[in-house]
Order: sequence, then C-alpha cells, then structure tokens
Amino acid sequence: METLLALLERSSIMANMNKLSPERRGQVARALVEGNSIRATCRMTSVAKGTVLKLLADIGDLRREYEDGLPRALGAKRRSEIAKKAGSTRWQRS
Repeated sequence: METLLALLERSSIMANMNKLSPERRGQVARALVEGNSIRATCRMTSVAKGTVLKLLADIGDLRREYEDGLPRALGAKRRSEIAKKAGSTRWQRS
C-alpha cells in the first residue's frame, strides 16, 4: 500500500512538470536547424539537454507524420508544390 501511495505521489509530480512555451520550442528548433550542436543549443537557449533531445524526437515524429500524408513516387519539386497548395500551417511561421 505504501508503494502505491509513493507511485501516486510521483505521478502527480510528473503531471505538474513545466512545458516549454511555443516561442521557446521554436528558438530551440531554429538553433538546431541552423546547425548548432545539441550542447551549444542548450547553452544558447538555457534548456536542459534532455529537453532538447525530446524536442528533437518530437520534431522527427511530426515530420514523419507530415511526410506520410504526402503522395509517394513524385519528384521533390512536385511534392513541395503539393505541400504549398495544401497550406500546411504546422511548418509555417506565425
């Protein structure tokens, strides 16, 4: 019973963890896209290395979902035209 209470207490701690704001996530993503290393990105943005790695994995998952929605066996130019016509706001700056 005590271990169950300890687990419930820990899970409530996990639920209350801070999340990066969209602006901060964008700052980290831009630093990585510009070619900065993970460690340099951590220093520049004051974000923990584990958080940067998790964000990088999330970005990869989003990209895979986006790419899976595009037609296959088209040239790169044609795919980019389709993506522009689709007006995907996920990747556009606001």
